[in-house]
Amino acid sequence: MFRSFTEEALDAIVYSQKEAERRNFQKCDSGMLLLGLLAAKYGIAFKALTAAGLSLNTGRAIVNSLVDTASSSNKFKPDWQTFPFSVSVISILDKAWQTAQKQEIKLIGTGQLLLEIINSKESAAFLALEKAEVDFEKLVELVTTMINEQSEFGEFIDGALPLNCAPANLKASLRISSDVLDPDEISNLLRVKPSQSFTKGARKLARKDFWSFSTEIIDSPDINDHLRWITNLIVEKSEELREIKDRGYKLRLICRFDTVHWNTTLSISTEILSILPAADLDLDLDIYYSDDDDEIALDTQNLTPHD
Repeated sequence: MFRSFTEEALDAIVYSQKEAERRNFQKCDSGMLLLGLLAAKYGIAFKALTAAGLSLNTGRAIVNSLVDTASSSNKFKPDWQTFPFSVSVISILDKAWQTAQKQEIKLIGTGQLLLEIINSKESAAFLALEKAEVDFEKLVELVTTMINEQSEFGEFIDGALPLNCAPANLKASLRISSDVLDPDEISNLLRVKPSQSFTKGARKLARKDFWSFSTEIIDSPDINDHLRWITNLIVEKSEELREIKDRGYKLRLICRFDTVHWNTTLSISTEILSILPAADLDLDLDIYYSDDDDEIALDTQNLTPHD
């Protein structure tokens, strides 16, 4: 069955299992599935629930208030990867699959899962939404609209680029370094004020003299906006940069960014790539990945699932 789910939906299910495991639950219930849709922080379900005014922290508080604490088990700690599902979750997943088959949907997204949660009127997830005073009619309308709008992308039901797939803290830099380099001389030659510069004696861990021009001032998640800013400088200062390179200084074009998703996508335009050979520059990607467990961290509580 799970081959029929989008990566976004599968991620939400994994997050729901982690939510259940942290609470020492014996099964992953529908309340955990709702929290998984919120913890994933992308996909149609997250966007719709956020628009309805429900956050992950609020969702956790409401779900916890619906949980019976009487029969919790501290000894039962299965691996979250093999965490069993409650009857209500199995029913939600199965109905989502059946609906997809009837509607000839190739992959089941988070939107379809949320719609089935709304239809499961006695589940913990539905009761949590009810307690959050969600307007079900508006929520269903929003989810349905988003699914219909994105259906043109075929199997990418949750969107080609989920919210947290986009790179964060993105910037591009032209860096110049050498064992012997005068940063002020580079600035004067290029007639450009550096974003950062120092000599190796001025910083404890610095092993080379350093000059850098970066794109911190550009507020855009698009790598091309940052690289275009730098490559425009490279074209404009081509002769000066050639002189700098002839002196034996090392030039690097670097684009760095953070990601909390393993499937972050970057597309660099041919316009920008065509400039690099003439400038004799490679493009380095400096990627920082974080599986942001702080976002899904829980205080361990002796709780038992509602359903």
